[in-house]
Amino acid sequence: MKKTLFVLKNCDSCDVVKSLFNNRHDLAIYDLTEAKDLAQKLNVTAAPTLVVEDWESVTNYVGIEKIKEYLSDEPTPNYPCVCSE
Repeated sequence: MKKTLFVLKNCDSCDVVKSLFNNRHDLAIYDLTEAKDLAQKLNVTAAPTLVVEDWESVTNYVGIEKIKEYLSDEPTPNYPCVCSE
């Protein structure tokens, strides 16, 4: 599954959403104004937008509330444990 987050500079909502993804390595973040071709390809017209691509579909989550809903329903990824014993 591929995740891409589109944000804008000086956007409070975008800053909030970026903070939700702190320490995540499964996400690419792009500035909407600098990645216009990719945004157009993925039908992104607003920020913040999270694009989730899997084998069967591409889904756009637009705005803080929709992105939070996605995160609350997201399955726990199978990251290797880096815990100390």
